Amino acid sequence: MTTAGSAAHVGNWEPAFTRWRHGGWYVSNVHHLGGACGCVSNNYPDKKWRIVDDPRRNELGAAGDFTFPSRHEAAVAEYEMATAEIAEELRNWDRISDDGHYWQKVGEHEVHIVQDRDLGFGVSVMRGSETVKQSRYSGCFEQVLEWARDEVRELQKRTVSRPRG
Repeated sequence: MTTAGSAAHVGNWEPAFTRWRHGGWYVSNVHHLGGACGCVSNNYPDKKWRIVDDPRRNELGAAGDFTFPSRHEAAVAEYEMATAEIAEELRNWDRISDDGHYWQKVGEHEVHIVQDRDLGFGVSVMRGSETVKQSRYSGCFEQVLEWARDEVRELQKRTVSRPRG
């Protein structure tokens, strides 16, 4: 078990909590890749604060079981973990503009993440100037980033499995 010290400085970010029916707290301003919100709880036998879906934990009290002195510090740690996960995925993408437009080239295709003022963020697959797959939209960038990552993986599979000749 690892006990975390005081939370690192994260600028002006403060967690927004909503009670979770199972005894923990949603952290509604934490979004993981895929769009899931954060959740922290001390609803464990030892009553220590943890990130509920911490992928580092295999079992309580074992290596990778991170605990925190407070709900706030658990939420900050989850915010940092989710932010790092998203930043890691974005390293695979080229940013076209400051308005949230990213793209990634896969063979003869391009996968685009675009932002529409009315619809939110969307994903589209292009081959040259032809739209191969229409955009799906969501107000949650993290959800759209996961959709785009799935499109890239599917295109990579098709590119690899295409017979040569």
